Amino acid sequence: MPTGYYYTKPIHEGLEFKDFVMWCARETGKLVEPYYQEEVKQLKQEKEELAAISAEEAEEKATAEYDKALSSRQRKINDSRDRKRRYDAMLAQVRAWCPPTPDHEGLKKFMIGQITESIKWDGQEERWISMPKRLDGESWRSARLLSIEGYYKFNRNACREEAERLAEQNLWVAELQESLK
Repeated sequence: MPTGYYYTKPIHEGLEFKDFVMWCARETGKLVEPYYQEEVKQLKQEKEELAAISAEEAEEKATAEYDKALSSRQRKINDSRDRKRRYDAMLAQVRAWCPPTPDHEGLKKFMIGQITESIKWDGQEERWISMPKRLDGESWRSARLLSIEGYYKFNRNACREEAERLAEQNLWVAELQESLK
């Protein structure tokens, strides 16, 4: 199937010219929905909700987040151990393999090198998986609010930049639509 089939498939389904042009514009990234504006709104709402919860609710949320972090940590440790076991098993098989000719020795060395480098970087992740810190409710709330504030500032700035891009995009779309009249 030709690469362009994805873009021409709607034609087979009876799409009209104007709709096809707009569909292609959207699919090629020219029609993008605002993202940061929604993020700013959600972060503001989350800030307000955090400020409104009781100390007991903050404690419950801190405990739930800590428990989730512990589970995630254990899952990462298990994945790391499993990956290391698979690397070690494959490395043993490669080392035990007798290449059929001297010309194949380079392949064996290459495979050993690939696996040992992977063990160095992927197979030792357990050392870097830190224990999550347990926070009391108020400390958790303060840390969460601080984090949200950072995201809020970033997204607010990005929202301004996005508004400029959207204005340019709207002009582009208006010109496109005008050409279809």
